[in-house]
Amino acid sequence: MNFGDVGQSTFAAGSTKSSRPGNTVSYAHTFTAQTGGSVSFGIASAVATPALTGWGQKIYADASCTGSLQPGAALLYPPAVATTVTVGQQVCVIMQEFIPANALKGYIDTVTVQADFTFADANLALVASYPLTDVTKAGSGALDLKKEVRNVTQGILIFGVNNQAKTGETLEYRLTYTNNGASPITNLSVSDVTPNYTTLISALDGTTPAGLTACLKNTPANPAPTNAAVACSAVQAVGSTGPVAYNFTGFLSPLDTGTVLFRVKVDQRVRVSGLAGWQVSRLKGSESYLIHLHLPQRFGLWPPLAQEDSSKLSTDIRNGHGKQKSHCFTVAFFILTFDALRSV
Repeated sequence: MNFGDVGQSTFAAGSTKSSRPGNTVSYAHTFTAQTGGSVSFGIASAVATPALTGWGQKIYADASCTGSLQPGAALLYPPAVATTVTVGQQVCVIMQEFIPANALKGYIDTVTVQADFTFADANLALVASYPLTDVTKAGSGALDLKKEVRNVTQGILIFGVNNQAKTGETLEYRLTYTNNGASPITNLSVSDVTPNYTTLISALDGTTPAGLTACLKNTPANPAPTNAAVACSAVQAVGSTGPVAYNFTGFLSPLDTGTVLFRVKVDQRVRVSGLAGWQVSRLKGSESYLIHLHLPQRFGLWPPLAQEDSSKLSTDIRNGHGKQKSHCFTVAFFILTFDALRSV
């Protein structure tokens, strides 16, 4: 049995954009390695609403971390191409999304972009997955949306295209909307979703142009059972996850710009997979894990456990120093996958 300390790598940040059908939009993302290994990028899922074929995604290298797609950039997906990294190294990529020419205004594609990191110097194959979400909306092309983030807990005042955060810290996202067209935009709606492994703290309007006369929001914290929209300035309960939408009355004049804001708390969730053998790793900077061990159904050992029954194979692990331990359990000749979820 081997032991090792490994830092938690990061992959940031998801965004929301819109453009005309038949065009492409680009999303800049940064993977930061906190230990040696290799990373590859891919599309874990793409959900079109309503269902429509023709959406397409490619991932390119952004060698100089410019934040935009450069001529001659190397294609990293498809197929997935692994990149070897060292401690502290950043790998910048661009996810390019194609909007089908027959998409109607308001059609949406929600894409989960995933970085799969393989740890170096492990006795068995250990892979951690880091997903984020990009949302592309078919529109007139007049509305430009920009998403930025800052770490509130660390006292960072300037918003950027990516940031880093530890478990329990607060991130604030700023969505900037601008009318680049020649005509006013009415019925403006700006939406996003809480990033994976975070919970909502607040959602508020920021700066609002004079032509937009009112703002109502829909969040996972809206009052049940109707989930009726509330004023964007309303204070809501914390701890929910899901879509966040801001709906404006009035009009957005040409060249006018405004912002909306939402804050999330970073939770802890890491997915690791491995082959036969034993390996124990300790992840730094956190407190405890609730370990769920799942044997794949394809082996016919037993059906997957329901969430309420998972305690049969769950262990809350703490050590004397208040740090988390992530234990990888494997059995000879079987492939096991487990989720390590932060205990409540």
